Amino acid sequence: MKATRITFDLETYRTTNPDAVARIRQEAIDKEPAGNTLKALKEAWNTTKAREARASQALAKTSLDPMLAEILCVCLLVDFPDSTTADGTYDLMAPSDTLASLRTVLDNNTDENTLWIGHNIAGFDLPILLNSWRRAQIPPPTHFPVFRNGHWRGCYYDTMQHIPNNRAGYVSLDSACQAFGLGSAKTIDWNGPPMEGSRVAEAYEAGCYDLIMRYCAQDVHIERALYLCLTAGGRYGTPEAQRADLRASIAEIEANPDLSDDAKAITIGNLVRRELYAA
Repeated sequence: MKATRITFDLETYRTTNPDAVARIRQEAIDKEPAGNTLKALKEAWNTTKAREARASQALAKTSLDPMLAEILCVCLLVDFPDSTTADGTYDLMAPSDTLASLRTVLDNNTDENTLWIGHNIAGFDLPILLNSWRRAQIPPPTHFPVFRNGHWRGCYYDTMQHIPNNRAGYVSLDSACQAFGLGSAKTIDWNGPPMEGSRVAEAYEAGCYDLIMRYCAQDVHIERALYLCLTAGGRYGTPEAQRADLRASIAEIEANPDLSDDAKAITIGNLVRRELYAA
């Protein structure tokens, strides 16, 4: 029995590749200040403290870079056709759980109809997972969404891409949950403030691995709840619903007695191309 839906989330850390670290550090240290930088700031630009601060900031940003970020953990929430669910956390901080074992689990539980769900997965989780498997020379799961010509293709639902907003496309998971009455996504506190993505590196360096995994697992449950809210329980705007609409439109064209066979073929071809482009 294959999953109908897999909701997933991952947490990342900056690159630890020695060559990449050396290159990024040197680029940050060698960077010149902008021409309109205040004189006092220019004078402090090449102090040891300033150079190290630039290097640290540049390295920290690689935790969000799909080409360089390293995965700390991946959490899954799997829905099966008989309404059972299963969840799991794949701890890549430990040597016993690897990208290979994650790939095997996903391959064993998915088919062409499995829907991959998450928040900002097209911009973050999908590319980081794909590039991590590539670095490890591991083929991704057979039915994992495919990146081609600058776009993701396949059976996936990115909740962030389905929320009309005035924020240039970006909506945080916490903002989305509060907007739709699901409460705050930030319910785990750590060292005072709520735990959030920007603090994962700090928690990792402090050795708080269980905290990171609890935070990731919490997010994946919240993302599933958001998906169910946005889709009216999976009935609206999903790939399966779109396929059903497409099938109904094709059947209507084929039954139209006023169209010749050639006209029907052209009309259906144009309809399918529009659907593929929209996807």
